[in-house]
Amino acid sequence: EAGSETATTLINIGLVNWKQGDLKEAENNFLQAADWCMKHSNSQGVGESYVRLATFHKSLSSFNSAEDYCRKALKAFKDVDSKSSIANTYYVMGNISLDRKSFDAAGEYFNKALTIYSELADAREISKQLIFLGYVSYRQSKLNEAKSHLNDALSITIENNYQELVASTYGYLGHVYKKEGDLPTARKMWTDSRNIYQELDMIKEARVVQDWLDKPDYRFSPVISLAVLAFATFFLLRKYLRDATRSN
Repeated sequence: EAGSETATTLINIGLVNWKQGDLKEAENNFLQAADWCMKHSNSQGVGESYVRLATFHKSLSSFNSAEDYCRKALKAFKDVDSKSSIANTYYVMGNISLDRKSFDAAGEYFNKALTIYSELADAREISKQLIFLGYVSYRQSKLNEAKSHLNDALSITIENNYQELVASTYGYLGHVYKKEGDLPTARKMWTDSRNIYQELDMIKEARVVQDWLDKPDYRFSPVISLAVLAFATFFLLRKYLRDATRSN
C-alpha cells in the first residue's frame, strides 16, 4: 500500500539527509516514519524506527536521547514479543554504553542480548555478543575473562565459518595478549586477522590491523562497526513494513 511505501521512503530520505549533513531534516524524517507506524498500529515498525533514531543520536554523541529511544523501542518490541529485536536493542544499548565508557552497563546489556540470542540459537549473534563482552572485559583489565569470552566466540565463528568474525576475534585476542605482555602471540593473532580480512577483500579492516602490527601502541577500538548495524536496522524496518502491508 501507499502508506508503507511512504514510511520506507521517509527512512530513505532520512538516510540521504543524514549523509549530506542535514541532521535536523534527517531526524524529522525518522520521526515521521515512526509516527506513520504508530498510526497504523505497527509496533514492530515503531520499534525499528526508534532504533534508527537511537543510532542517529548515538552518532551525534547525544547519548541520553539515544538511550531514551532504545527504551521506547524495547517497549514497542515487547508489545509484540519480538525477541530478536529486543536482543538487538540491548546490543545497541551496549554500544551506547561503550561510547560513554560505562563498561559495567555495557556488559549488562551485551549479556542480556546474549541470553536472548542463546534462546534463539542464533550462532552469529551469540558470537558477536561474546566478542563485545571480551572487549568490555579487556577494557576492565579482566584479561582471563576477556580471553574466555573471545575463545568461546572463536570456537563458534570457526565452526560456522563466519570468517569476518573470526578475523575480528583474532584482532581482539591480539590486544588482550599485548596487554598481558605477550607481544609475539599478539602479533600472531593480528597477522591471522589481517590475512583473513585481505582474503575477504576487506581492505579498510586489513589496514587497521596492519597499523596494530606496525605500531603496537596504536589506539585500540572495536573493528566491528555499529554503522553496519545501523544499515541492517533500516533493511529490517523495510521488511516489517512490507509484511505489515501484506497483512492489511
